[in-house]
Amino acid sequence: MAMGKQRLGALDAIIITAGSASSTGTTGNSITLATRDLPCDPSFMPDGEDEERFWAVRVAAAGLWASPQAPRELDMAVLQCPVLLRDWLDEQDQPTRKELQGRIESQLLLGETVRVDAQVDGWAKVVALSQPSHKDASGYPGWVRSAQLATPAVETGVRVVVTARAVDVLSAPDGEVLIPDVSFATVLPEVHRASGWVHVNLPGNGRGCLPEAKVATYRQSGPLPTGDDFVAIARQFIGVGFLPGGIHGLGFDCSGLIHMLYRRFGHAFPRDAEDAFEFGQDIQIDDLQPGDIVYFTRPHATKPYHCGINTGPLTILHTTYSDGRCVDGGLIDQRRGYLVNGRRFLSPVDRP
Repeated sequence: MAMGKQRLGALDAIIITAGSASSTGTTGNSITLATRDLPCDPSFMPDGEDEERFWAVRVAAAGLWASPQAPRELDMAVLQCPVLLRDWLDEQDQPTRKELQGRIESQLLLGETVRVDAQVDGWAKVVALSQPSHKDASGYPGWVRSAQLATPAVETGVRVVVTARAVDVLSAPDGEVLIPDVSFATVLPEVHRASGWVHVNLPGNGRGCLPEAKVATYRQSGPLPTGDDFVAIARQFIGVGFLPGGIHGLGFDCSGLIHMLYRRFGHAFPRDAEDAFEFGQDIQIDDLQPGDIVYFTRPHATKPYHCGINTGPLTILHTTYSDGRCVDGGLIDQRRGYLVNGRRFLSPVDRP
């Protein structure tokens, strides 16, 4: 794989020769989430590998597509810089959003690091290192527009994480919008704070600022909330629309919501329900507590097709195509029959 020696601001300024790349596991950067080790840190780069293979997302949310041919014509709004995320979401009703299934695998948030394995016709074949998946030993594989990647933001030793559903990155306090709709759980290096604003470094050697009230200090592998607090944080997303492959505060799927919540606290969570089902402490239905993750499997299937957050006896917070949005309520009879068990990822010592 050949690259130019000088790292420029945007990936599309560099030509990469397509070729095979080994899938090396992410070692030396893991946390214990309940009972198993998982890679973490959205800006993680493995030691000992060529840094020029690692790039960061420069838009609020870049689609991780199944192939360069996967996007539809109406998806052009999220293939540019900046992405017009709200316009894209507003243009799609539920049947139109459902068409994304099989097209978009996941999303990549601003600042998230990817390993670039190839670049072809304005597209980069990447692996998302902070999204554990059985599809690749290093993370979640897919394709992203090369123009949406840039050199990683300069680290400062302190980082902040967005705690609002979405917030704009501005050029200066009360200045122009640089990057609209930056998502919950986005992590960026902090430069300094002043007068209620946090100044941050951005991918591509940029700098911007965020309202201090909408961020918190990010702690990798930080303390997890209690089960009740976890549920309270999740409830801010009630009413947000269902989006296949989404992990953004303005749209997500069932496992994307849970992945996003754990990322906010510095912990990785497998991107898909079928992978997360292999981790955590097995909890019987009668022993579920708030914050436990519940899984649903159809008859004769071995892998779960859906997951949600337990909020009370036979009530869950989740997002589904049938509801069209994130809801917190009782289970319908049919889904209750598909409920197989729960998994506990919040340590018992973190509970009241």
